[in-house]
Amino acid sequence: MRVQKFHLPRIRGFFRLLILYVLKNGPLHGYGIANELEKIFNYTYRPSPGILYPTLKSLEEEGLVISWKEGRRKLYKLTEKGLDEVSKSERKIKNLINGFKQACDLSRKIGLTSLLKTIWKVSKCKIDPNTLEKVREHILAARELLRKYEEEVLEEESF
Repeated sequence: MRVQKFHLPRIRGFFRLLILYVLKNGPLHGYGIANELEKIFNYTYRPSPGILYPTLKSLEEEGLVISWKEGRRKLYKLTEKGLDEVSKSERKIKNLINGFKQACDLSRKIGLTSLLKTIWKVSKCKIDPNTLEKVREHILAARELLRKYEEEVLEEESF
């Protein structure tokens, strides 16, 4: 069985671009950046401090962001180099954001989010192999149905 792997370098690269994109509107502290990113992800994901702050530090080391203390908070702002990076990648960023939002909306409409919650709960239990195989077959059938739909839509759009 082939295992689907996530491409972490691509995800990290996308996350970096998102932070730069959020900062193009002006300086923000880490909490504000997290809030803006949460809005972008339709409130389905909020980055943890463990990913946000190391990424900000990396962006700072690359000269894309500068920071300074204001009271107890640290504010972050794009440098000219950071602004150039956002300008160069803005269309790509917007396409990725729109694609993500569409995928989230579809996931909610077809019940995928509730399915994932159920899987999370059930994963803590011992599952009968026969039941597991039936669930797997249904999921594969649903995936195949969506793939056929995708092919039909792509074929129609090519005319």
